[in-house]
Formats: sequence, structure tokens, C-alpha cells
Amino acid sequence: MDFRQLEYVVALADLGVLSRASERVFVTVSALSQSITKLEDEIGTPLFARTKGGWTLTHAGSLYVDAAREILRTKKYMLGEIADIADGQKGRIRIGFSPGRSVGLFKDVFPRFKGTYPNIELRLREAHASELEADVAKGQLDMVFTSTFKGRYPALEYEVLKQEEFVLAVPRTAKYQRYFDLAGGGAGGGIRTVDIGLFRDEEFLLMHPDASMRLVTDSIFARAGFSPKVFFEISVRTTLYSLIEQGYGISIVPRLYSLDRNAVAFFRTEPSGGWEIAAAWLRGSYLSSAQRYLISLARNYYSMLDSE
Repeated sequence: MDFRQLEYVVALADLGVLSRASERVFVTVSALSQSITKLEDEIGTPLFARTKGGWTLTHAGSLYVDAAREILRTKKYMLGEIADIADGQKGRIRIGFSPGRSVGLFKDVFPRFKGTYPNIELRLREAHASELEADVAKGQLDMVFTSTFKGRYPALEYEVLKQEEFVLAVPRTAKYQRYFDLAGGGAGGGIRTVDIGLFRDEEFLLMHPDASMRLVTDSIFARAGFSPKVFFEISVRTTLYSLIEQGYGISIVPRLYSLDRNAVAFFRTEPSGGWEIAAAWLRGSYLSSAQRYLISLARNYYSMLDSE
């Protein structure tokens, strides 16, 4: 069995364009085209329909790709077991992060991981959760650290690392002076709970409606029985945090953001809301000892944040 040929077909099925597929599998366009044509001749039926818009799978092609993915998954599982037998001395882990998750893990977790597995190569990428989960399902990433709220990708298996609540963030400026005494001890253990309805007349800074953070905040507003006055819808989380600190409006944000933010007062909300921080990988795939160790380090990292 030619595993490379299976990888060629899967790459072309995923990307639909010869040039992009050839880049993924590190062959020339002509070599990839010839390999696909040769395979179709051997099988006796087309796997792809050639159109001006690209290459699309035929019914036979869909069946072939499903089988090819399963074969490649089995191969990867077997190689993972063999690598563990060799004490995980070499290898590569491709990891995805949803926005905002990479910085803390990069500073705290990865140095410890490299101290134990110095010869394991890490390939890191940050993108939206839905994109990362799809890439794990396609075999383009080995695992992701992400936030989940409603629904999970059926092809993935998840391990929850932390339940994270969302809190109301109010700039410590004169405009919001009347709210400051409600903040109690600030961002630490003394943070108080307030009725989010008290803020219904204030202008909110919120993430774009497609963002997973927005799903959480919208659910809080819905259960509170009002629609917020949205001053600014933002697509980048760091921009949102910066605007809050500069006093442009209030927002509802993940609890971890409230650590060490002296320019902002924080409140637990009633009704409350939150999401899960989780590690995810392809269901049924083999988790190496190095991957399991990485997940344990991430779990410890989030546990330590709870005590701060």
C-alpha cells in the first residue's frame, strides 16, 4: 500500500486545488496530477471531477477518501505507540490555540515540556476554535487547546481543564464612579456579584457576533431579559481588553482576564455564565506520552491560576 498516494488524495480532497495540495505534500503540481491520474486508471473510475473552480470528489472519490483517512489514522496510531516504546525521544506535535490561550501556556507550560522532551518538535498555530477543530478532524493538527460553550466537534474527544466563569469589567474612571463600591476586593477573592440588569443603560464593548465569547455574553443578556446597548463590536480580543482599560466602555469577559488589571473593576454577574477550557484531539487517535504530559502541564497551569 502506498501511503503517500493516500496522503495525496486526502490533501487534494481537503484543498481542491492542485497547487495548494502539492505544497502540503511537498511534490510538484505535475507529479501530484500524474499520481492521481495513475491511481484513477488503476481503480477504473474517476475520484475527482475536474472543473474550472477546482477538483471536487466524485461519489467514488468520497468513499476512497473516507477509507484513506481511516488507514492514515491507523498508521499514525501505530507509529505513536512505537514512538512511546522508544521513550518519546523524537517526534512532532502540531498544536492549535484559540485566541488568547497561547500566551500563558507558551510562557509557563512549554519551557517545562521542553525540559522533559527536548527532542520533541512543537508546531504552534493560533486561530478561531471552529477552524482549529476542523483541522484536527482533517489530521492537519494533532491537538488543540480551546474554549467550548455550545456544542462540540463530533469527530473530536475533549478533556476539560477548567470551568471558567465570565465577569463584568468596568473601567475605574469617573464615568463609572457610582459602581466602584460594588466591586469589593477588586479582581481577587473578594469580587462581588451584581445584577447585570443594573448596567442595562450603559454602553457595552462586545466581541463580534461570530466569536465564541459573544455566544457566552449573549446568553447572559438573554437570561437577564434585556439587549445591551452595543457601542463597539470587536473582532480581536486584545483590542477589546485595551479599550476597556482605556475607559471606552464596559464588557463581560473571561475570568482569567481579571488577574492583575488594576485599571478595571470586576463583578460576578447574576445571571452568571461561562465556558469550558479544554484540550481536544481526534476521537480514537493515539495520544503519546508526550501529548498526555503536555495536557497535564496545561491542567496544572490553569489550577494554579485559580489560587492567584
